Amino acid sequence: MTDKTRPTITKAERRACFLEGAQDARYQAYEAIEDCADDGTCNFDMCIFRKEKFFTEAEYVKIFADAGLSIRKYARGWFCVNEFHGMAWRNTEFHRTLARVLKENGYETSMHYQID
Repeated sequence: MTDKTRPTITKAERRACFLEGAQDARYQAYEAIEDCADDGTCNFDMCIFRKEKFFTEAEYVKIFADAGLSIRKYARGWFCVNEFHGMAWRNTEFHRTLARVLKENGYETSMHYQID
């Protein structure tokens, strides 16, 4: 396929896809912790994801806010989901599910594990 025949995706279409992915991740993460016990060690585990070149930092913050999630800058080129749900296992499970589903939706993700 040449560049001339490659379909183009507008910024609005790309934003809609990223928003849908973030919404899907949020929904599945809340579903995963619905009946989850909060046993274990207190932690500050967080889902982290790489910023793509398509959007500015402010645009990412807006996309995730529209999906119902708070994010903040984590490191150069990376953001973290700045939400905590429980003090131990519930929080870990929430962020692991976010990372998995965001990855399934095209984001480059990882986890930050930190025990208090």
